[in-house]
Amino acid sequence: MSDKKEEESKPVGDEYVEEEEVEEVVEEEKKLEGLYDLVLPVGISEKIIYELLEKFHLDAVKRTLNVQIVDGVEPRELIVLRGDLDTINRAHDYLYTRLKERYGSR
Repeated sequence: MSDKKEEESKPVGDEYVEEEEVEEVVEEEKKLEGLYDLVLPVGISEKIIYELLEKFHLDAVKRTLNVQIVDGVEPRELIVLRGDLDTINRAHDYLYTRLKERYGSR
């Protein structure tokens, strides 16, 4: 019986790879801890993106998100700005103001 328990507890094959992958995911999650994303609307002008990056010192990152389109939902690669919560909130308010100036309050 003890031989059977030993066999069950020994990792075999790909289990080592899975452990490494899990460790990488955990490390990546720790790097992102305390950071938030501001998803930019599709079609936003580059000028406004650069203003946000320079004014608030955020990181621009590509992220694949599901976007609703006419025929359903599709995964699309979008630009998000990443930073701490306070900075993201201030950038959001600035973005809203800039878009309101540009397009009015329709």
